[in-house]
Amino acid sequence: MTGNRVLLQSTFCYPRIRPSWFLLLSVTIAATYCTMLSLVQSGIASQPNVIVINIDDMGAGDFSAYGSQFSSTPNIDQLASQGTRFTQFYAGAPICSPSRAALFTGQYAARSGINSFLDSSTSNLNRDNVNHLSLEAPSMAATFQDAGYATGHFGKWHLGGGRDVGYETNPSASTNVAAPRIVEYGYDQAWTQFEGLANRIVNVVDYGGDAAGVSTRPSAYFNGLNQMSDNLGTGGGIDEIVYLEREFNANFMVDRAIDFLGTSKQANPDQSVFMNVWFDEVHTPHDPPPALKAKYDSLYPNLPEESRNYLAVLEATDTQVGRLIDYIDQQGLGEETLILVTADNGATATNVNNIGSAVPSLRGSKGDLFEGGFREPLIARWTGNVAANRVDSETVMWQTDLFPTLTSLTGVSQPAGVTFDGEDMSTALLGVASQTRTTPLFWNMNRANENRHVNPDPNGAGANGQEVLAIRSGDWKLLINARGTSPELYNLATDAGETTNLATQQAGMTEQLASQALAIRYSTPSRTLPDAVNAVVQLKAEDLASLGNGASIGSWSDSSTGDSFNGSVSQPTVNAQPTLVRLS
Repeated sequence: MTGNRVLLQSTFCYPRIRPSWFLLLSVTIAATYCTMLSLVQSGIASQPNVIVINIDDMGAGDFSAYGSQFSSTPNIDQLASQGTRFTQFYAGAPICSPSRAALFTGQYAARSGINSFLDSSTSNLNRDNVNHLSLEAPSMAATFQDAGYATGHFGKWHLGGGRDVGYETNPSASTNVAAPRIVEYGYDQAWTQFEGLANRIVNVVDYGGDAAGVSTRPSAYFNGLNQMSDNLGTGGGIDEIVYLEREFNANFMVDRAIDFLGTSKQANPDQSVFMNVWFDEVHTPHDPPPALKAKYDSLYPNLPEESRNYLAVLEATDTQVGRLIDYIDQQGLGEETLILVTADNGATATNVNNIGSAVPSLRGSKGDLFEGGFREPLIARWTGNVAANRVDSETVMWQTDLFPTLTSLTGVSQPAGVTFDGEDMSTALLGVASQTRTTPLFWNMNRANENRHVNPDPNGAGANGQEVLAIRSGDWKLLINARGTSPELYNLATDAGETTNLATQQAGMTEQLASQALAIRYSTPSRTLPDAVNAVVQLKAEDLASLGNGASIGSWSDSSTGDSFNGSVSQPTVNAQPTLVRLS
């Protein structure tokens, strides 16, 4: 218990809060500290269970608790009323895989070499992606496992495995490149879908089945991605495949999560549990339960079918979240369990434009570095520990903060030698007080051949497929091309919709943020040439690559011309990095 007391003293005696608030909040903080210390001494809250619920492709405004006029999410809304919800919370990226990498590692996604969604090995190379998260990267799961937690993953993974990326052990003929199994990242048990290597579900077209699924395929594959997953096999029988109708995905994963939690507690009531429950059914293509599909078809006949189906599967997901929470509370684990609910990236443009998924004032959608691409909900509940019925509209937090924050709250030692890009936001997460961060938020898109960030301004940041960076520090947010051009500066405190570019008027802030963003970008590795490489080097490197097999380009130099190329394609030294192109 001594180690936990030291943790609590460091967290609550020296919180990172605005100085003007310190005296006003000192009594509250002291009271919270005493409550927490009492719980630790009684053995109740020394190491809480931790459950991270991550929903796919959902906007900041899609829960009823966040203002949606279309959705029905009563269970998540109730969770929000029992805890603290945040309105300035961000995903680590505006698209699946890098968002998950940032959450899982506590670092900028680009540090892991994951810059867009993971696809086939060829597509990954063309879009400057590795094929899987390295086992050498910081692992939230392994950190909790090393601390004695039982660890489980249930749901979408998308950090390696799928398409032609298969098992290292007993690979099938469909495997071109190998990836680790999910359990190798620090999980005792894992169940996923077609975007990972583990026990997994393979979706098939409706055949009249149920949430249990079957072990022999009863109907055609739901789509080609599921067929490719099945073709990868099971690593010679080390994993299991269950064939399931897509409408039952959330139900299936919650069944497994409940079973894992219950079995773990039955085996050792004193062992804490860490679980990811990462739902995927809100992502297209949707397969809503028939009754819910009929409900939303009737309620909103004038909405696009995608939006009606989205609302139906969101309600179905909410039902399963409620079932998990009910189990936790019925087992008397509410005071021992920190539950977080968030989402991996913004909603599709269809839902942003038709049901206000991004909150009406926000610009952009999935894939964009505008706010609608990655502004997300965060709800935290830990009964008796996280402040109830509280809304924090001041703290700027993102998924990259969760790793250092959760280790701090639980007393789990952080991995040795790791420098997080996120920071400990315990004071805010517990609802004690809003917290001012000290590190910037950073994102980038459109690396290599990727073209996800869409800017309607042909001269704007990221237009025409140019690699684009975004950085937020305080209320200021800058978008800028990786070449140092087309800066767009916004004051989010007064312009959350990013309508007024202040780059020229606020040249000093523009220069400061541009320098930070470009330095971060060019400290990260690439498999392809960044936009900022000069034309001569670009052509020469491409010529060399064409002689090989299309793999990442090796280092080289040409003494006759003085041209050279660093094979890691990172430019960590300042004089090798592009700088802000001066504004006229």
